[in-house]
Amino acid sequence: GTDTAMTSTQGDYVSLGLLLEAANMSIDSIRTNGGTMSLDVDFTNVDTSDFWSWPWGPKHKYTLSPTEQRYSNVASQDMFYTETAEIDDHKRWHIVKPCLRVALNFRGVYGKFDIIILMTRLTVCSAAFTFAHFLVNHVVAYLYQWTSLNHVHALHTLSVNRETVNDQEFLLEMAAKGAVAEELSPFRK
Repeated sequence: GTDTAMTSTQGDYVSLGLLLEAANMSIDSIRTNGGTMSLDVDFTNVDTSDFWSWPWGPKHKYTLSPTEQRYSNVASQDMFYTETAEIDDHKRWHIVKPCLRVALNFRGVYGKFDIIILMTRLTVCSAAFTFAHFLVNHVVAYLYQWTSLNHVHALHTLSVNRETVNDQEFLLEMAAKGAVAEELSPFRK
């Protein structure tokens, strides 16, 4: 039919009518004036949404994207095939046929598993997490003790040491660092 797409053992079949409909082109216009279609074929096996569907792993797929090619703002794009046929030594037929010119554009991304690349990326991620851990524990927490949020530094120190000090010791330490009584009032309840 004119709107058929199917797969068989010989390959995939997509009807011209379906491609014309997807490109927003009319078969009647093609029969009269001809036309030009660009058919983009995108192949990949590294689409993450396909990778995580069962069974897990890379899956091959391609996408057809037909669009009408326009060379000007005119509604109809005349595309004709011209042929000359000899009738005899002195006479010829000049045959003009409307046609559909299809320009194929192939693009593809093909990936494969490589243990070296995996190990390199894991090493870089591990280094980034180690740096972030050091930055939070030694720089950001240290800077908090010089701000009005110095209790964050004290709480971080307690969490790193994994011990809880007596409430009175905590309040005395905060008072020594200059915390005002209003800031400490929630801890006195």
